[in-house]
Amino acid sequence: MRVTLTEDLDALADEWRVLFERDPLAAPFLSVEWLTVWQRHFGADGVPWLLAIRDGERLAGLALFHLGHRRSLRFLTGLGVGFGDYWDVVAAPEDRPEVLAALATELRRRSGEWDALVIDKLPEDSPLVPALRRAGLRSLPATRWPSPRIVLPDSFDAYLEGLSKNRRYRIRRNLKVLDGGELSVRELTDPVAVTASLERWQALRVQWWEKRERQMMGEHGSERFLAFTQEVVLALIPSGRAAIWEVSSGDRLVGVTVNFMDGRTFYYWLWGFDAEFEQLRPGHILIAHAIRWSIETGRRYFDFMIGDEPYKYDYAPEDRAILSMTFGNRRPRSRAALGASQAKHLLSATRSRISSSERQIASRGRA
Repeated sequence: MRVTLTEDLDALADEWRVLFERDPLAAPFLSVEWLTVWQRHFGADGVPWLLAIRDGERLAGLALFHLGHRRSLRFLTGLGVGFGDYWDVVAAPEDRPEVLAALATELRRRSGEWDALVIDKLPEDSPLVPALRRAGLRSLPATRWPSPRIVLPDSFDAYLEGLSKNRRYRIRRNLKVLDGGELSVRELTDPVAVTASLERWQALRVQWWEKRERQMMGEHGSERFLAFTQEVVLALIPSGRAAIWEVSSGDRLVGVTVNFMDGRTFYYWLWGFDAEFEQLRPGHILIAHAIRWSIETGRRYFDFMIGDEPYKYDYAPEDRAILSMTFGNRRPRSRAALGASQAKHLLSATRSRISSSERQIASRGRA
């Protein structure tokens, strides 16, 4: 296999779409639509660095990187990592071993063009890490983040039977609120309605945090993040990879959820609920609805995304890990970059421990 480098996302778009459809593990966050929009809104501090792995003329694999600078050091990171919880190389299953071997060899060959390779949001079972190590790239110890998901059975009744009696009762009680008409859920597809709903969604999220006097919204409360979400959702709705659900009580809006999905997995991404309706526990109601909907539409997984918030474990998910780790090469600049990256990871881990209690408080509002 041969590997070529390009900075032009549009040049690969058509082949990328075909390859994306052939990879059952590729989450929506690796799609042309997601990453093109991300680059336009958030990628100005670097350039796309796309390694296309070809078998003859056929695109067999695609490694989607972003090359940026921190002071004088050059960092390769996953393109779009940040708002999408998962990143990996895109490849069809039968091609993946050869694709990863060719990619790792090429990264080593191009070691004069980068100083640190930050692999973030990588599923623990990805074979990318061993492929990089076999190629002789050095790595720092991995940081592991919990990312619980439910393995869905063939029927909702079978799912309920696998829960404790108390959990089963609570889910049925929550669904009665929907089935009895006290709350209703509708999916939006009209572009004008979606755009307006997402404005309400962000306003509800800001309101929820302000009520708790917490400054944790960061970029999520910005006009740029709203514009990104509106654009990416509208780009993915036609392919069935995004869904906007509005929850109402009569003519009152209770909340809005932004969900992503593929043929195997429902991704419970971000929500916004009116704090006045907190006593109804709209988060739990929507999760129960989404799990049932995911089973009925043939999904295999319900993914809570990264984070160990307590409310997620009311639904008996399996725990799995998402990795963040940094690779380097044998050059002196790379050794300096690895040292800087190690210090950053230690600071991040400290901040994570400090904020764990805040996440637990926040989880009560999600549920």
